[in-house]
Amino acid sequence: MSILELNDSNYKDVVGNNKYVVIDFWAPWCGPCRVLSQKYDSISKEFSDKATFCKCNVDDSSGIISNEYNIQNVPAVLFIKDGVESARVIGNNPNKIKEILNSI
Repeated sequence: MSILELNDSNYKDVVGNNKYVVIDFWAPWCGPCRVLSQKYDSISKEFSDKATFCKCNVDDSSGIISNEYNIQNVPAVLFIKDGVESARVIGNNPNKIKEILNSI
């Protein structure tokens, strides 16, 4: 499965219909976001059997999703289990993302 582009119109459906969702909050002007993006793509392929992977461009979003999870810094990767945030990684830290995914 490819990475889903999360937006205001599909957000509730994606989070509500998947047991485990990983969301990468990013912005095109953010250097660490661009570096993490390639690693996130690779991680999403490696762990595709464990979670649904999404990306949310905070500049294109109206802020509903970012406000819901109080996103103040990017990159921020959130782990949502059964509709509830279970973990959060701030910054370019692919090893921590993998560590969390290995524990589920």
